[in-house]
Amino acid sequence: MSVGFDPLACLVGLLAILLTIYTLWRSLSVILRVVDATCTMLADPNQGGGRSFWYFRLIIRNMGRPLHDVSVTLVFYEPGGPGLMRFPLRRFSPSDLNGTDSHAGEFAQGMVGEYGLKTYQMTSAEISGLRLLLKNPVAQQACFCVYSQGYLAKTLRVGAGIDLTKRRWNEAVRRIDPPHRVLVRSTSGRPKFLKTTIHLPRLVCLWPPLADFLRFAPLLARHQAENAKAAADSGHSPSPEPL
Repeated sequence: MSVGFDPLACLVGLLAILLTIYTLWRSLSVILRVVDATCTMLADPNQGGGRSFWYFRLIIRNMGRPLHDVSVTLVFYEPGGPGLMRFPLRRFSPSDLNGTDSHAGEFAQGMVGEYGLKTYQMTSAEISGLRLLLKNPVAQQACFCVYSQGYLAKTLRVGAGIDLTKRRWNEAVRRIDPPHRVLVRSTSGRPKFLKTTIHLPRLVCLWPPLADFLRFAPLLARHQAENAKAAADSGHSPSPEPL
């Protein structure tokens, strides 16, 4: 009795083994994906007393093993010195605009967490210290440290490694993805040109939005301090900040 060889069955069996190994690896590893990183200027009557503020937002998704009591801290070395600077990020949600220090409870696979920095929650000394990162984030080994129950679980490098590769990709996409003119017909029958682009994917980078926050936050803080001082001297209420 001869036994035949079935290539398709072997291929299916091999794929099943690889899928099992991959699933096991994901369930045992800490895998975090950066969903979004932005820097925006907001003016919300429910936050910061209605005054304008800058908001750096970092959204991460857990793609691996569950974590607990997750917190995120921006860490970098002082330029030209051995000092280590730490700036904890707060966790925000639609129901908690002022944020908390950590993600209490389980941060299970598939869950999303929003962490960030808001200028109205920072002192002028903290903003000045944060600006030291503008010197050289790569040389200062800047990274976002993700902690689970107080222990380091993952580091997300800023301006180096994968983040640098993503930034170079986005720069290349901007160069090779110019707007194109497409001829379409309007309702009147007259020719009309529309500008479109080939939508190549843009990758999420950490350094550009963080650099914007470091650059603009001190300017707004100084403007608000000068505005408050002038209002105190004149006895009038401060004027709104320009958006």
